[in-house]
Amino acid sequence: MNRLTGMVSALCPDGIPHVSMGSLMNRSREKAKSDNSISQVYVVSNTQGMVRAEDYRINTMHSEDTSNYTIIRDGMVAYNPSRLNIGSIAMLNSDVPGLVSPMYVVFSIDEKKIHRRYFEYLTKSSFVSNRINAFKEEGARFRFDYSRWNWIKIPLPPLELQQEIIDILSKFEQLSSGLREELENREIQLKEYIEILLDRKHFISFQDIKMSDLFSFKNGLSKGKDYFGSGTPIVRYTDVYNKRFLYKADIDALVTCTDKELSNLKVDKGDVFFTRTSEIADEVGYSSVMLDEIEDCVFNGFTIKAHPKTDKLLPEYCAFCFSTMEFRNYVTSHCAFTTRASLTGKAIGEYTLPVPEKEEQEKIVKCLMPMYKICYDIGEGLMAEIDEREKQFRFYRDKLLSFDDYPIKE
Repeated sequence: MNRLTGMVSALCPDGIPHVSMGSLMNRSREKAKSDNSISQVYVVSNTQGMVRAEDYRINTMHSEDTSNYTIIRDGMVAYNPSRLNIGSIAMLNSDVPGLVSPMYVVFSIDEKKIHRRYFEYLTKSSFVSNRINAFKEEGARFRFDYSRWNWIKIPLPPLELQQEIIDILSKFEQLSSGLREELENREIQLKEYIEILLDRKHFISFQDIKMSDLFSFKNGLSKGKDYFGSGTPIVRYTDVYNKRFLYKADIDALVTCTDKELSNLKVDKGDVFFTRTSEIADEVGYSSVMLDEIEDCVFNGFTIKAHPKTDKLLPEYCAFCFSTMEFRNYVTSHCAFTTRASLTGKAIGEYTLPVPEKEEQEKIVKCLMPMYKICYDIGEGLMAEIDEREKQFRFYRDKLLSFDDYPIKE
């Protein structure tokens, strides 16, 4: 860091210049119909960045007619104006040009003024994220129009100084790369064991039962943003998407709701939640099971609650059942898709679930749960270590990119 301070003093003696992000960007509206040789379709994932459509198993989800899709080339950025607040922005770092849905805004950056990697760090920083949320359009739903990038002022050091910051942050990222590789290997092992242990041919005895005979389904609570922040605990979409098991301590969001809403949408121990809608089918149908008794709790409208009708299923067994490739393939193939992918309780209810005796369910859970905890338990194991490394990275990223300790050059 002393080297960085010295470089700032030498390269920016009068302070760090500040510019609007929009001044570094140039919107691209080049359509597929202008170049018939481009056929690769990309999507933007808030967790994985720019991804080929077929790698998300959604090649049937985009329109067969892609003539109105926007061309994206190496170094260009695409973002979804309606999902920018949750990180739906990514750069294409590939020599293979492609197409993105008209829902995305595409732009290039001025690489004579800003490094690609530096721009990527900026878009993910809390420094920029806070300004995106502050300058979003008025209304119940989030939206960030392209013109509003001009409202966001950022410190822009010389390219040499940007590269020094990139080098520092890259070293922090490398610290967790080994842990991530180990986690990926453990995840592969867990998935393999899930597929083996939940394969019907390995059960001693079982019944195939329709989900509609095992659960009742209900969509969650839909409220405007003004209702959130106080009141009753609520299970969020992200809680369900990120965790296969839910505990009372995980539920930290609050919403103001009526007694009738609380009564109709109450969460109970053993309830299974599914993500109901998303931009892409691969993010729909993820499940999470509530393992704790919890009072006065409701669930979000972007999720579906499956409430058990019988005691034939262990909650933990359910979580692993809904992680199999068979179920994931069923869900993605039964999504409706207009501008977003969506799933209904009726569709889930048609799925046939293999239900062995409880004693066998207990044996399966006993085998899989320790492997799951090694991978995902935030209080122990690999995920805890990675989480600490990522916190460290985010702290230094935000500190370095904000230049709060240095004067501003007007």
